Amino acid sequence: MVIKGRRQVTEQEYIENYRRFDHLTEDLWNDTIRPDYSADVWYNKNRNQIVRAMIGDKFRGLRVLAEGTGTGSAQWADNEVLDGLGASEVIKSNLIAGEGVDVACDACNLPFENESFDAIFCRELIEHVLNDDLLLSEARRVLRPNGWLLITTPNGLHWLPDGFFHIRAYSPKQFIDKLNSYHFEAIEKRGNMPNVLRTLLPVIRTCSRRAILEEFKNLEGIWNKIEDSYYFGGELYVLCQKVTP
Repeated sequence: MVIKGRRQVTEQEYIENYRRFDHLTEDLWNDTIRPDYSADVWYNKNRNQIVRAMIGDKFRGLRVLAEGTGTGSAQWADNEVLDGLGASEVIKSNLIAGEGVDVACDACNLPFENESFDAIFCRELIEHVLNDDLLLSEARRVLRPNGWLLITTPNGLHWLPDGFFHIRAYSPKQFIDKLNSYHFEAIEKRGNMPNVLRTLLPVIRTCSRRAILEEFKNLEGIWNKIEDSYYFGGELYVLCQKVTP
């Protein structure tokens, strides 16, 4: 159970919320004529560039579990990264069964044997699940010694949990402390640019969308050189390894 407003969220409510979120994102990506579509595409491609740079060739030839991904066109961004990993095998899991999902399961209760994966790809999921401790515990259980975990989540200094889609949020330090508590050692930390949509939408009626995107693309080159981008970015990106306590 977690707090949602003044009452707790039940497991059934969580599943219903997740299913609704799944449909909303699917509809969002299918609506290519909405005013902010091009900004959304750029924003996700920028996120992918960061993830690819962090992973590099580290997942090449490995057996990878991709959690919370694989559902149709709404997850093209994840698939774009996963298809380029050079992994020997990628198992795509999601709470809701659907096209592109290899295994329908809860990331907090994985149906896999101990130490059965070399790497886990877990992007924008931990803020949604009912129990973040179980998610990390299960990730550690199914990872082999020195296995990789690529995990991301919104920066709590930018995004507040709404108790509906985002059940919780972490500050940059809290997130590292949480990972360390499950004996995941951060190898690399990054942060993306603050959400382009938050800036684009208020001025979309008075400025060219193309001009706004060009401004963000120019800023991207500067932002990526900032060593402390992890602490100030819109999302927290951490590549870590399972270590022996």
